[in-house]
Amino acid sequence: MMMDSEGLENGIEELKLKEEKGNAHAQPQGQLQITTFSELVNDVNLHFQIIRFPKQIYVWIGYNSAKLGHMYAAASTRPNNMVSVTSILGGVSDNTGSGIAHRLVFQKIAPFLRQKLRKY
Repeated sequence: MMMDSEGLENGIEELKLKEEKGNAHAQPQGQLQITTFSELVNDVNLHFQIIRFPKQIYVWIGYNSAKLGHMYAAASTRPNNMVSVTSILGGVSDNTGSGIAHRLVFQKIAPFLRQKLRKY
């Protein structure tokens, strides 16, 4: 089953967190915090790994597989706060991955992630 970026975005927005034992795992390591969890959205398994540093956050989202694949870096740039996105793992950039990275910088998806991280 293929899901376009709009379908993935809608699926993430509709994602309801379920308190299931063993569904999420947080592992603090000094000032580094690693959280992993999986959710079923529109019959698709989404796997998340969130790595928090004191002043930055890395979010990896896997689609149907927990195997690390493409990874993007995104950051707002000065002076006009535009967002720059680049592929740092996995070769050629795709619109879905770079679009998610872009939206995370503007915190359109980040409130969901903050809610999950507050619990751990």
